[in-house]
Amino acid sequence: MWAVIVATGAVGFKCVMPKYRQMEKLSAQFDEQVEQNNQKKRDIQVLKDNQTRIENDATFAEMQARRKQRIFHNEVLIISDKEGIQMKKWTR
Repeated sequence: MWAVIVATGAVGFKCVMPKYRQMEKLSAQFDEQVEQNNQKKRDIQVLKDNQTRIENDATFAEMQARRKQRIFHNEVLIISDKEGIQMKKWTR
């Protein structure tokens, strides 16, 4: 009788362990995906903040344009906003 119980337990353990390993692997993949998702959300928030600053702050817009080499010495920067158009000539 004990042999049957032990044999049943061994077979059950052998059947359950691969599923347990698979569950741990899937759990690790899920955690990794959640972390990647959170990183993407942080990146999107940074981009939204920069976009808002560019729309509202002319100095920041000019700094970003110079940093990305979109405008150079003695070029005119035209900023269009809700009130109208502002033209600024930037010199170094």
